Amino acid sequence: MNQTSFSVSCVRVLALGLMFFLCAGHAASADNEAVLVLDYSSAMWSKIAGSPKITTLRGAIAPALKEQAGKLNLGVVAFGTAKGKACDAVETLKSTGTITPDADSKALEAANPKGSSPIASAITAAGKLLKSQTGAQSVILVAGSVDSCEADPCAAASDLKEKSPRSIVHVIGFDAEADDKLQELSCVAEQTGGVFMTAGNADELQNALQRILRLAAAGNSEDADGKPVPAFLPPIGGVGSPGGQPATSKEPGTLTLAAILAKDTQPLTSGLTWRIYDGRVYDDGSYRLLFTFHEARPTVTLTPGDYLVNSAYGRANITKRLTVWPEKRQEDVFNLNAGGLRLYATLAKQPLLSDQSLTFDIYSEETDQYGNRRKVIGGAKPGIIMRLNSGTYRVESSYGDSNAVMEADITVEAGKLTEATIDHQAGKVTFRLVQKPGGEALADTIWNIYGSDGQLVKKSGGAFPSHVLAAGNYEVKVQHKNGEFAKKFTVEAGDKKQVEVVMP
Repeated sequence: MNQTSFSVSCVRVLALGLMFFLCAGHAASADNEAVLVLDYSSAMWSKIAGSPKITTLRGAIAPALKEQAGKLNLGVVAFGTAKGKACDAVETLKSTGTITPDADSKALEAANPKGSSPIASAITAAGKLLKSQTGAQSVILVAGSVDSCEADPCAAASDLKEKSPRSIVHVIGFDAEADDKLQELSCVAEQTGGVFMTAGNADELQNALQRILRLAAAGNSEDADGKPVPAFLPPIGGVGSPGGQPATSKEPGTLTLAAILAKDTQPLTSGLTWRIYDGRVYDDGSYRLLFTFHEARPTVTLTPGDYLVNSAYGRANITKRLTVWPEKRQEDVFNLNAGGLRLYATLAKQPLLSDQSLTFDIYSEETDQYGNRRKVIGGAKPGIIMRLNSGTYRVESSYGDSNAVMEADITVEAGKLTEATIDHQAGKVTFRLVQKPGGEALADTIWNIYGSDGQLVKKSGGAFPSHVLAAGNYEVKVQHKNGEFAKKFTVEAGDKKQVEVVMP
């Protein structure tokens, strides 16, 4: 059995994973430096609350810079500033130096979002801008997308930490669905002892930027109010008194952890992530993260006291409160009560295994006060095993880019792999506007497709638009130059047809 012994470092994390505070660092000083790494990929043109994400980002940075002027040296790097899949498109918008809010804000306008997301390359480039010999060094990544260049941002962060041990990478995932889409970037922060936060709107983004910039200016060693964080806080009940019970010794105890999928199953041997928090709850509702590791069966040495231990296996997880006793070896097996889900889809009973336009969204069984379900996994592909806590989930299968959507409630059983196939009743339709039957398709056309209820289903342009439509009756209206032409048509399950609209 591989055993790993850990010394306690000091990290605080808000409940729900919103904020960390690191304890090893430097006092607030202009010698401390940070490099902002900003997402300028084409993904930043997508909108949140009607505003492009890039506009929201620039607006959130300005007040944060004013607050830290004179307290922190800053550099700015942008990635995705060239069109297409340019995986070397990383541009320095500001070299590391004194913050000048107006000039620095203007520098953000020097480039615009255009291309791909070479996040790993951007982290490496940011590391080269860190020059301080004495102060704390921070890289602050604000990403609205994941790396699209087949590189590993987590490995880049690990490499930066190895070359520059004082450097810390903080990450802000900025997207309306950041908790789902950008969670994989959390390892970038974990590799260096940094903060991972998500922001789904302008207020959350501004709050995240201000908090992390304050932390960077404080040398990653003080809380948001500028108060020093002690190197180690005693557990509940005081030093050496786990659970408030008197301890006869301050000698550490040893805790071995393992996890199973269900009762009477064998312990898992891979794929686990463990997080251990100090058991004390702070006034702001936060817990202090002590460490994260990925061994299936770790052994950790801890100061006697209460701890919160979280075991995660894919999207399945469980948290338990454990007490470590002095000079005692303990072992705890976590029952994740989890299983696997693998989804497939068919079109009129014919397989759709390799179709790139097929995705699945997985929603929780519970609904909020408005009847909305929480999205557990978004954009899943067919044939992939997803690890989930046991329970019933709403699965939404989308085929194509219009109205071919099917729903099903599927139950995941603990310790079992559930496989399900959803059959789509839809067809593929290609449209052409011609001057005579069989004639050449005309360009510069706008297509509006309406369902039998008169509601707009899809709008597109071009000479040969092609869409997947749910089985049913439709009417297409075509705009070309100053004319408008219409035709009714029917789609049956499994159709692969062409709808030709002939100009009178």
